[in-house]
Amino acid sequence: MSTLTAPICRPSRSRGGQWWSPSARPVGNPARPARLTRRGRLAVTLLLLALAAAVIGMLATSAAAGGQRPSGHVATSVTVRPGETLWQIALTARPDDDPRVTVERIREMNGLDVSPLQAGQALFVPSSG
Repeated sequence: MSTLTAPICRPSRSRGGQWWSPSARPVGNPARPARLTRRGRLAVTLLLLALAAAVIGMLATSAAAGGQRPSGHVATSVTVRPGETLWQIALTARPDDDPRVTVERIREMNGLDVSPLQAGQALFVPSSG
């Protein structure tokens, strides 16, 4: 003969003594939506602030870069004459600009340090305009 078996229903200790069937387990409580803890709210707030700061930083960088000249400056080549200084070359190359800025740009363009110039040395100089 055949025997018929039925599932045993036991009270759930985690659900306050409610009866449930093993095949019909509760999936969640639709009456109570999920909530963030205090730590979770803090984490979400900090993440949003970091994203906002990154966006503002990128916008500020692109706005600042938009107002500058292209990095490929036009330069001319100059041969240093005997006794000539970077200051004199800067005044000749860009008479309308601050010579200190022009001297610094000449140093950067040619990789110069504080050593004196040599007569006959070729230098790249930013052209005017």
